Amino acid sequence: MHTQGMLTTQDLCIGYAVRKRPPRIVAANLELTIHAGDLICLLGPNGIGKSTLLRTITGMQPTLSGAVLLDGVDLATLAPRDLARRLSLVLTERVDVGQLSVYALVSLGRHPYTDWLGRLTPQDEHIVQQSLEAVDAVSLAHRPFHQLSDGERQRVLLARALAQQPRLLVLDEPTAFLDLPRRIALMHLLRQLAHSGERAILLSTHDLDLALRYADVLWLMQRAGTVHVGAPEDLILNGAFATTFHHEGVIFDPATGAFQVNAATTAPVCLRGQGLPAHWTTHALERAGFCVVRQPDTSADVVIDITPGDHGLTWGISQAGQTYTVSSLYDLVALLRAMRANAPTPPQSPSAGCPELSYPSHQPPDEPASAQSTAEYR
Repeated sequence: MHTQGMLTTQDLCIGYAVRKRPPRIVAANLELTIHAGDLICLLGPNGIGKSTLLRTITGMQPTLSGAVLLDGVDLATLAPRDLARRLSLVLTERVDVGQLSVYALVSLGRHPYTDWLGRLTPQDEHIVQQSLEAVDAVSLAHRPFHQLSDGERQRVLLARALAQQPRLLVLDEPTAFLDLPRRIALMHLLRQLAHSGERAILLSTHDLDLALRYADVLWLMQRAGTVHVGAPEDLILNGAFATTFHHEGVIFDPATGAFQVNAATTAPVCLRGQGLPAHWTTHALERAGFCVVRQPDTSADVVIDITPGDHGLTWGISQAGQTYTVSSLYDLVALLRAMRANAPTPPQSPSAGCPELSYPSHQPPDEPASAQSTAEYR
């Protein structure tokens, strides 16, 4: 159990002073703690004040009242050089560094430790090299920073922050410009960095799924100006996560950890199958608005059986004594939609001699479903 935090806030009130008017308070009475070894994700709706909280915690914005203590020292009393040795910050804004190489940019992280000329000692150069290695950017060292991809830039800026050897590393939406694989890779790297030394990492993000997957602790900012703190699973179980992101028409499913549109569903369909095929069939059907049950009952007038074969999966659909077979989930959803719309019996296919399915309007007219067996749609 943690006893003392690396960073703590005491009755912290954050917001903006307004000339000749009362201050605009974003959040008040905040008692927050950051412990070494933790990866903390700050979450909340747009405009809730996440960036304001980060700027206040890092000393970029003054508090309205209360205090922020870093290693027991009031942040407001620390000299800039001392603060830079304890805390580093990576912002969302694009960085224009001209023609600087990656190595030169990462070397700037040693500025709090160098003399007034900015000369690097062998020890400084060793730390720069270690920082590049930590983010797998050694191969980029001699490339101009402006030529890098978004993912490479983010890793280099992280290396620059690591070169400061901070106790606390703060990042404002570090995954904002990255594609999904690189977002996952960055979150994995940040968790490794937090767990591998006497440092903590605090980041804001809108990637709720990645935060649930990788964070040790979540800070959930709510519109009431409060912050809920806890392990992701604790905040799901006590309902804080669903409350924070409640929106009309959208619900958080605590069983899956995913958000769903709270749309009206059609009558249930019964699905019989196992393993991954059943999982993704359920996913496709629920995405299309169908209610899926796993045991036949009187409310489910359609029964779907998943059958593996030499040429892949097929789905058999039974309704009112009629049987259809399809070989893709796209066709399965289209067929069920046609059934629910009480589509008339399709005309005979001149090529196959059996009924074809009249697909909804999004089905391309030049890609008809071929028929086989009783009525098979591919």
